[in-house]
Amino acid sequence: MKAFGFTAALAAIVLIIFVLPSIRIIGPTQVGVVTRFGNIVGTLDSGVAWQFWVTDNVTRFDLTMRDTRLNFAARSVDAQAIDGNLIVQWQLQPQHAEQIIREFGSVTALEDRIQSAFMDNTLRAFGRNNAMFAVEHREALRADLEHAMREAAPDFRIVVQNVHLGELRFSPIFNDAVDARIRAEQEAERAVAEARANVTAAQGRRDVAYAEGQAVRYLAQADADALRIMAEAWDDPEIREIMLLQKMIEQWSGNLPLVVGGDSPGVLVDLFNSIETGR
Repeated sequence: MKAFGFTAALAAIVLIIFVLPSIRIIGPTQVGVVTRFGNIVGTLDSGVAWQFWVTDNVTRFDLTMRDTRLNFAARSVDAQAIDGNLIVQWQLQPQHAEQIIREFGSVTALEDRIQSAFMDNTLRAFGRNNAMFAVEHREALRADLEHAMREAAPDFRIVVQNVHLGELRFSPIFNDAVDARIRAEQEAERAVAEARANVTAAQGRRDVAYAEGQAVRYLAQADADALRIMAEAWDDPEIREIMLLQKMIEQWSGNLPLVVGGDSPGVLVDLFNSIETGR
């Protein structure tokens, strides 16, 4: 019994000291780099592995998206001070895990180098443009920053996914200049709108005048055509007689003469009056 107890205790010690620490668990979003006495001997994919802890060291790389946050104080090409912040989202490339260990030694050292490079690229991007460009073309500036970060990414064996540009802060003098420019642009837009409205109104008046002129010309042409037709009809005796009779009827007042003269005197009866009085 004593021998069994001693053996069990020894086995437990061996298990605790040598076996359990040598069990390495690599998460589903990780990759492990194995070094033996300081030399890289391979990588481990996600799962459970056994690497003797006395001789082997396992460095785990997280392959999920990482955020590098930068607070910067830049100068534009026109010497305006611009303070702000941005976030660079990037990922490690698992196939380059061993190379990262060889070049940088650890993930922490890599992150420090990445942050320094991202800061340099940020300051250069703002230094290429004037301050007003940062105000008026924010998306273009963000795209320029993202392009610069992606160009630097292969040096660190990473992939840059996105750059989010945060708040930008300018000097009070520059802010006043921006406000003045905005007001001037608004006044200019208002003036252009009023000018366009005036042009539209003037065009409307010209259209009305043109329509009225056309109507006058059409009426004059109609009168001229009527006179021409009447002149042509006047040559026909029958039509001329009808036209004269019509003209006489148009000019007659409707009153008949009561007394007429001649060889035999007489009296004309006022038929309309007789009808009205019943005589």
